[in-house]
Amino acid sequence: MAYPNSTCATGGECKVGDIGPGGGIVIYAHPNLQSWGRYIEAAPKGWFKNRLDPQQSPFCPERPDSFLDSNRLIDTSSAIGKGLSNSVALTAICPTGATAIAMAFEKNGYRDWFLPSMNEMNEMFYTKSVGLENSWYWTSTTTSYNQVTSMLADTGFFNGAMGKANNWKIRPVRYFAAAADKAAADKAAADKAAADKAAADKAAADAKAAADAKAAADAKAAADAKAAAALKKEQEDQKFALLKQSCLQHNIEVEQLFAGFLQLKVSYPSEFKSYFEKTLILRSGYDIRDIQRQAFLSTLIMDCEKTADYNDFRMESRPSDLEKDRNRLAILQQAIKSAAAKKSITCVKGKLIKKVTAVNPKCPAGYKVKK
Repeated sequence: MAYPNSTCATGGECKVGDIGPGGGIVIYAHPNLQSWGRYIEAAPKGWFKNRLDPQQSPFCPERPDSFLDSNRLIDTSSAIGKGLSNSVALTAICPTGATAIAMAFEKNGYRDWFLPSMNEMNEMFYTKSVGLENSWYWTSTTTSYNQVTSMLADTGFFNGAMGKANNWKIRPVRYFAAAADKAAADKAAADKAAADKAAADKAAADAKAAADAKAAADAKAAADAKAAAALKKEQEDQKFALLKQSCLQHNIEVEQLFAGFLQLKVSYPSEFKSYFEKTLILRSGYDIRDIQRQAFLSTLIMDCEKTADYNDFRMESRPSDLEKDRNRLAILQQAIKSAAAKKSITCVKGKLIKKVTAVNPKCPAGYKVKK
């Protein structure tokens, strides 16, 4: 934790030229904490075994250009905050090159050093207390798959056409932040983690509530559908029962109708035959059922257990047909019985003879009943 009297080296605020926590010289100070940190410090003069800055190519001289070409290292950056990622990429190609030497440096317990990007090296040029030698220095910014940008320390001139044949100087740098920045970042990260967890918990709770609501809705819909199906079946069963009862009653009444018709034939056979010979076209072989079908609209329903044999419309029309057929039977009964009640007498008047048929037959005036 940084205290009010903390120095840059002990976790306090820093400015360019201060001594950093790693024992280096601060070459860059950003006003706010960045994703990579806030400050950059360069290793002090004599960092390499208290000698002059070492020399090495960024690429391994023993490896052919085809190896470099196969990796196509052309996506490094010149920006501040990119030196570390550049160095990691270059070291992956050559684990004994300039970036590897920079990344192997350790001071004050820090082993997070690396070769600076072009813009980071430019900041080092303007911080004269770093004590660069009058020589070329490597950056970690590549310009092609086998060329890396370097800077001439006494002028600040950059050249992007340096390759594996050039063994230029190396000066590592590292990123860091003040203790307060770290604490703020840690708090912000903790707050974000807590907010993310709260949001995730709420999302999970909302999802569970939605799933529970859907399950309840589905269960209710299923129960409603089952209840509706049961009600429909009950209504259909009731309707069928009523239709069946109506069907059975209809057959009873039709049987009664036909029984009355048959009784009329049995009681008055000659009058029955005579009547229907006059009112219907009878052919040889016709029996009582043929006359019945011509005389009446009503018929028997063959099976009241089968709803396919009848329907609402048919059942609605049957009472009307039965009523008409009852009236028809009454008319037939009256007509045939009347015919049966008539008597015939023979009347004579001189040589004239006349047959008279009636319920109470009487001879015309001037005629006498023949005895």
